[in-house]
Formats: sequence, structure tokens, C-alpha cells
Amino acid sequence: MPDITFIWKYEEEGSQIAKHLPNVHLSTWVPQNALLADKRLSLFITHGGLGSSTELAYLGKPALIIPIFADQTKNGRMLERHGIAHLIHKTDLLKPEKLKEAILKVLDDPSYQENATRLADMLQNIPLDPKQLLIRHVEFAARFGKLPQLDPYGRHLNIFQYYLIDVAIFLISVILLTVFIAFYYADPIVAGLFTDEHAEEMKQMWLDSPDPIAMLSKLANFSRAFEITCGKLFATHELVDSLRKEKFDLAIVEPFNYCGFAIMEELRIPNWVAAESTTGFDLVAYYTGRPIAPSYVPGATTTMNDRMTFFERMRNVVQTLIGSYLFIMIGDNEYKVVHKTHPHIRDWRESLSESAFVLSNSNPILSFPHPTIQKYIPLGGLTVEIDRSKLELSEEWNKILNERQHTVLMSFGSVIKAKYAPDIIKESILKTFALMPDITFIWKYEDEGVTFADHLPNVHLSTWVPQNSLLADKRLSLFITHGGLGSSTELAHLGKPALIIPIFADQTKNGRMLERHGIAHIMHKKNLLKPEKLKKAILKVLNDPGYQENATRLAGMLQNIPINPKESLIKHVEFAARFGKLPQLDPYSRQLNIFQLYLIDVGIFLISVALLVFFLLYFCVKKCCCRKSTTTKSKKD
Repeated sequence: MPDITFIWKYEEEGSQIAKHLPNVHLSTWVPQNALLADKRLSLFITHGGLGSSTELAYLGKPALIIPIFADQTKNGRMLERHGIAHLIHKTDLLKPEKLKEAILKVLDDPSYQENATRLADMLQNIPLDPKQLLIRHVEFAARFGKLPQLDPYGRHLNIFQYYLIDVAIFLISVILLTVFIAFYYADPIVAGLFTDEHAEEMKQMWLDSPDPIAMLSKLANFSRAFEITCGKLFATHELVDSLRKEKFDLAIVEPFNYCGFAIMEELRIPNWVAAESTTGFDLVAYYTGRPIAPSYVPGATTTMNDRMTFFERMRNVVQTLIGSYLFIMIGDNEYKVVHKTHPHIRDWRESLSESAFVLSNSNPILSFPHPTIQKYIPLGGLTVEIDRSKLELSEEWNKILNERQHTVLMSFGSVIKAKYAPDIIKESILKTFALMPDITFIWKYEDEGVTFADHLPNVHLSTWVPQNSLLADKRLSLFITHGGLGSSTELAHLGKPALIIPIFADQTKNGRMLERHGIAHIMHKKNLLKPEKLKKAILKVLNDPGYQENATRLAGMLQNIPINPKESLIKHVEFAARFGKLPQLDPYSRQLNIFQLYLIDVGIFLISVALLVFFLLYFCVKKCCCRKSTTTKSKKD
């Protein structure tokens, strides 16, 4: 190839091995970074060391990778996956024609340079600057020291527990044992109506179990509500047409309700990201390739923490599967409505899996440690205002906070509202407040002008409270909450101890998350009917300084987290709008079946080989021993 100039980094000074080739230049040192950045350099032939691989990727240079040892083959495969490199075996260095063919393959195929240019553009505009990440994380570690919050409990599990082998064996045994009985005792689930307009059903939620298994009875009503909403949205042609005219560059779709993906497809929005309102949906994880680890990671709507017994792990698996089933049914039923009038719209699974990023309402410090992938962007705390100068309270609220030494805020969120609680629960709560006259209670209660607490001077009812500002005030001693993610995130960022009383959905998991940090105590909602137990739970948190100490430390970490959620949101959305779909972030695990993903096929093969070797050795030893015994016997005879 005399028409190609070759620069060869060759460490022997004054070497003459290439003096007969005018197109070859040897040098003991080369300005590699500067050369790779120069457009006149057409190709980089490299061993695939990580430094060289990273440089050529950032600077947009196609490569021929010839791995020598260690991680170099893996690095080469990484570049090959992006379509910017071709790999050959080092033995081909002994075959000039093969080496020439490989060089020309990359030089003559323009797609290598096109892919390299696009990849370099993405890397040079990556949302989070690596240098800033390094500085911020090192400073954070220096300030807060050890971070046990980030240690996954999976480290303490054996292989049978980690991969749920014991649970699988138990469940299979139970299924085999009960399969015939099930035919005789199966009892169909009857679904009841569940909408915000039906107060009786909302009251029932205060009494139902928060377990997702209990939510099965509400499936038909949840699903029907989403179907109606989605159908009406598509039927409002004026709205759809006006949205289409906007020609959006990017859509942000929440995969709690999959109709958003259908609207996005109908509007032909080219780029999109998914945004979870929870700390993580297991169903979304499954379809985007994020590993699900129910052996030590609680499911989205489960009632466990990360340290589970055998039966808790089994229950976590069942609850995780049921929670995913609920949302699969919701998504499929929504799309049945959509496909009646818009059959061309793709299935929601396809759209979800192609999301450039998944913006998660989780926080790496606060949430349970879990396996993740680069596609997941944690943004927990995004909406919490932590600047106390912007959280001033009115004179009315200041007066209430100054009434007594301790003030407690109680709010059950905006879905299962306090006004829907059965009267017997309300009366029990007021009896509890009456038992503690030296504590001021602020109760967010949604009915205007109610008088049922007028006889208690230490109780203040309000249809709305400045929750963020109250939680930021040191005069507030405790927050009694249902454990919604918004409230849980706010109290954690603002350093407030809590008593968590979950009602349904992900609230128990959120409570377990806070309990893990030592800033909250969880109480079952049935204890709202027992004034003495509720009083005991309140005093437990108020009288133990450990709760406030832990809350203050956690808030310090969350307010100084290395990656700012607002900054991360803006940069990742802009990146997705510019570069669109990012198949580079899709793990291949999505294409594997359960036997391949969990290496069951490999395990069976290895066990089979081990057994085969064992029996061969056994029979060989047995045969040798028998032969020796026969020989000895013959000599004696």
C-alpha cells in the first residue's frame, strides 16, 4: 500500500527496520491525541487499550483493533458494537494479505467514519461532564465518608438466595403439589368500581391491605378509567390536531399510563424519553433491560425492605409479578381502544423500549441500592425547594408553630384524601390528639368549614398546607404521612423525621426506604383505630433523638448530592432531542430468554459435564480397583 502513509510508534531509537519504505515513519513517541483529532488521519491501528479506545471514540476516528491480551478484546468489541472498528486476531499480523484486507475494509467503507463522527459528537456533548463528576463525587466522599446507604444487600446473599433458586424450587414444589386442588377451589375475583367520584370505595382503601395482591380486585376499574381517558383523548380531534401543528422535537411520556406513547406515535414526534413518577417500575425495567433483582430489591409496590427472609423474598417475587401484571393489563386494554381507530400505532412495548432515557424519580442516596443501566437517569428531589430563603411562612403559620414546644404535621396526600377516611378512623385520630395536649397537630383535611375538631385547642385543620415550607422549619418536630413519594422525598431532603402510615400502592416501599435510613417509623393503617398505639408511635419518634440526627445527616447528603437533578434533567432531555434514539444504551439482555439471561443453560451444561466426569472417574477407579483385586486373588491361587 505505497499510496498510504503509515506512522508507527516504535520504541527502539534509531531503528532501521523500515528505512526501505518511504511511506513508513517510525517514532518512539507520537502526539496521539493530536493526531487522532486531525481529519487527515484516516485510521488508527491499535491494540485496543482502554486509553486508546476512549481517545479514538471521543475524537471520531475509525480503528482496526488487534488485541494482544487482558481487556483489549473487550474494548475492541465495545468499539465494534458502535460500528467504528474492525477486529482481527493478532495471528493475522503474520499474514500480510489479511492485514491489508482489514485495513482497506475500514478505509473503503464510509460507514465507519460516519459512525465514528456521530459517536464522537455524542461523547463530546455527553450530559454529565466526567471531570465535574470526579470532583463532585470525591468532595462528597471526603465530606460524608462511608456511605452504607449505597451498599446493596445482595452482597450478603449466597448464590441460591441471590438468584432465587430456593424460592423457585419451593414454588415449583407447591405448584406441583396443589395443581389438582386448584381446579376444585379456584375462586374468581370480583372487581368493584373504583373512581375518585365514589367516596365509599375511597373509604374502603383506608381499610384494605396495602399489599398489591389486594389491588387485583381493583384492576378492572383502574383499567377502565385509563381506557376511557385514552379514548376521549383520541376522540378530541381538535386537541390532537393542534398538538400535531406544534411539531414537537421530543416527548416526555410517563409509563404509568401508556396512552402517552400512542399520542406520541400519532403526532409522529421523532424523539422521546420515559419519565417514571415512582422510584422505579419493574415493568419498565423489564422492557428497557434494567436488571430486576427481587432477592434484595423490593418491587415497586411490595411491602418488603431489602433484608428479606426466605418467605419475604418469595412474597416479594409474587408481589413484583402481580404489580407488573396489573400494568401490562392496563397498557394492553388502553391500546385495544386506540387500535380500534388507529391500527397503525405500534405496541406500547416497542415505544417504551426505544426511549432514549428513562428519567426516574429515584435518588441514588435515598433509594434502595439496585442494579441499573446507563439509560436510567435518577432525578429524585427535582421538585424539592431547599433554599430556605424562599420558604418563608405567613404570620398565621408562624403563630401556630409557636404555640407549643412540639408541632406535628399530618397529611395523607391528594389521592386517598383524609376526608374519605371512615368516621371511626377520624374519631380515633382525634382521641389520640386529645391524649397529647402539649403537642400541636396540623391536619391537612380537605373539607372546608368542618367543626369536628373544634373541641381540641391543639388541633388545626386546613384544606391546604405549605408542606415544603413547614418541613423546612425547625419548629416542626414530626411529619405523619401516608408515604407518597413526593412527601417522602420532601421530608428526606428537608431533614424531618416521619411516622409513615401507608394506604396503598408504593407507599409501603417508600416507608421502608425511609426506615432503612433511620429517619422514619412505619405503622400499619389498622392502628389508626387504636389511639394508644398511634400515640406510642408518635412518641417513639419524638423522644428518640436518633431519628432527627439521621434525618439531618441524610438531608445534608441529599442537598449536596454530586449530580444536581435539575441540571441532569435539562442536559439529558437536550441530548435526547439532539441525538434521538440511543440503541447504544440498550442492553442485549432484552433479547435473551430466561434460560440464557440467568445462565440456566450454561449451568445445566456445566453440571452435566461435572457429573459425567465424576462418573467416568468413578467407573475408572472402580475398574482399576476390581482389576487389582482380581490380580491379587490370582497370585494367591
